[in-house]
Amino acid sequence: METPDLTPQESALIERIYSHLQSTGLRDRLSQRRMTEEVARSLAAGSPALIEAPTGTGKSMAYLIGGGVIACTRDKRLIVSTAGVGLQDQLIHKDVPTVVEAFSKFGLTLPSVVLKGRGRYVCPARLRVAATQGSMFEDEEQSAALGGLRKSLRGGWNGCRDALESPPSYPTWALVQNDRNLCDGKDCPDYGDCPYYQAVDQAISARVVITNHDYLLTTLSTAQQGVMCDFERNLYVFDEGHHLNEHIIASFRQQIVVSPDEARSIAKTIGSMNGSAKPAADMSSEMISGLCKAINQAAFNMTHDGETQHRFPRGEMPGGLLRLLGQWRSAMDALLLMLRPLADSQPRARASAAGLAAKLRLDLARLEAGVQTLDAILAPSAPRAAWLDLAGSSWSVCVSPFDASGIARDRLWSKMHGAIITSATLASLGNFDHIVRDLGLPSGTQTLRLPGVFDYASKARILIPKAFPSPS
Repeated sequence: METPDLTPQESALIERIYSHLQSTGLRDRLSQRRMTEEVARSLAAGSPALIEAPTGTGKSMAYLIGGGVIACTRDKRLIVSTAGVGLQDQLIHKDVPTVVEAFSKFGLTLPSVVLKGRGRYVCPARLRVAATQGSMFEDEEQSAALGGLRKSLRGGWNGCRDALESPPSYPTWALVQNDRNLCDGKDCPDYGDCPYYQAVDQAISARVVITNHDYLLTTLSTAQQGVMCDFERNLYVFDEGHHLNEHIIASFRQQIVVSPDEARSIAKTIGSMNGSAKPAADMSSEMISGLCKAINQAAFNMTHDGETQHRFPRGEMPGGLLRLLGQWRSAMDALLLMLRPLADSQPRARASAAGLAAKLRLDLARLEAGVQTLDAILAPSAPRAAWLDLAGSSWSVCVSPFDASGIARDRLWSKMHGAIITSATLASLGNFDHIVRDLGLPSGTQTLRLPGVFDYASKARILIPKAFPSPS
């Protein structure tokens, strides 16, 4: 069946793929066929579409077939984004191989890879250093785990934590995970064997990339470059799209802990490396300490006894608090100006080691991140939420957009040439007005609400127990 914006060849290819899958014993459903055609048509037209497909429709096969056909025939890359890594693994191990095999019957290759956040991949350089220093660890279990990771990497493990049968504890993984603040990129002697960069290289040449909302949106909001941001070539499918609003908001949230501990450590390092800079570093550290104490006291004064959160009406912080935050930012910037030349003077080729160079790189990255966060907090912006959170004896200052529509409109839909948002639950009160508004989608966005595939009326009963135990 030919649909608008699809060539006869593309429509025929979809039919042939379904016929092949039927010959292998798989059964397709009318709802799945309709979704496949809508996915292909919308991606071919370069317009966004909302598709609500109830459980049992076979959404993943529908968008992989429809999106895969358009990607192959028009030399595009299909980016499939999920709400979490669980569905990523299900897609790459179950649905994708079936679709790849079907496409191959018609001479079409569909190289497909998974790409996750870099923190889920091991850093070979950090692993080597941590494992060879195993005798220094008091924790024999941790030392054994590090040795096991090295053995697994030599034995063909792809370096992703999720691929391990028995992943190490998170404290152990933190010692060896890929960290952009410690990454030397192409200057690293282990660059060619780095699992993260291998995954990125595979994604660049792949036809289908399976990723997740957090990684995709964080890349769009920070790096704004790389394979995820190749808008001219990419087509996008957001599965589990009912989570998209909250993921967009979370990706643009800012938070900073009001604590002087990091500044004190940095000042001590500066003083040990450059004696002449010690007085100025100590002065900045003491200023930051005093400002943090004043900010924490101001936060306590705004709350009642026992309260661990304070929300600012309309997201507007009082002038006194803003002035303290501005002074804190200036003091951090002064410390940053002293730290940066010291960090830059260290040889980058050894920065991934667990030594002074690595500490300076981490200190620099955290200080720069703190300044950037305070800039975002202090900058005038669109309506947002602002609040204080208490953890222990220190407060955190937090700001977050509460409306994802403007962000999505500017960062996603205005740049993407074809995007599908699908889930089992997208419509509200029978229409898509609510999600169109929340996600800032164009007024002409195509929508499709597919019927359920299960005959609940004759195949199901609702049973309500007369007596039910207390949840406690």
